[in-house]
Amino acid sequence: MSVLESQSPEALALFNPALTATAMVGAIESYSETSADGFPFHYCFLVLPLTLNPQLRESVSKSRRRTLASWCVSNPTMHAKFPHIAKILVPATRQALRHCLRYELLEMRNAGLHSKFRLKRARANHPDEIRSVTSVARTCGRWFAATDVTTAFSLLGVRP
Repeated sequence: MSVLESQSPEALALFNPALTATAMVGAIESYSETSADGFPFHYCFLVLPLTLNPQLRESVSKSRRRTLASWCVSNPTMHAKFPHIAKILVPATRQALRHCLRYELLEMRNAGLHSKFRLKRARANHPDEIRSVTSVARTCGRWFAATDVTTAFSLLGVRP
C-alpha cells in the first residue's frame, strides 16, 4: 500500500493523479511559453506544494505579477512552511510524474520535460479549486522560467 492510499478520502481527492498531472502539465506549458529549454525535472517537486496546499496556493494567486523572489520576501510564513510541505508531497509528485509519462502527457527530451498535451483553460463551470490550481500552476511555470534551478531551490529553502 502506498503512502497516498493510506490517506483520508479528502486527501485522496486532492492527490488524484488527474489533478496533480493537470497542475504539472500547466506549469510545464507555462514554462515553455517563456523558455525554449525543457522544464527541469527538479522543478516538478516544487509545483505541487505551491499548487495543492490551500494557503500557499492563495498566497501565490495573489502574487501572479511578482517574481518567485519577491513572493518569498512578501510571504515569510508561507515561505517557512514550504520545505515541510514539499517533503510531504514527494510521493504525490512522483505519482503525478508517473501518470503524465504513462499517459504520454509529457515527454523527456533534451534533458527536460516537454508537454505533449495542450491544457484547455478552466471554464467558469469548473470548480473554483480546479481553476485556482491550474492558474497557480501556470504562475509557477512563469516563475521557474525566469529563475534558475539552484536559485529557486535556495529561495524556497529546499535541496534537490
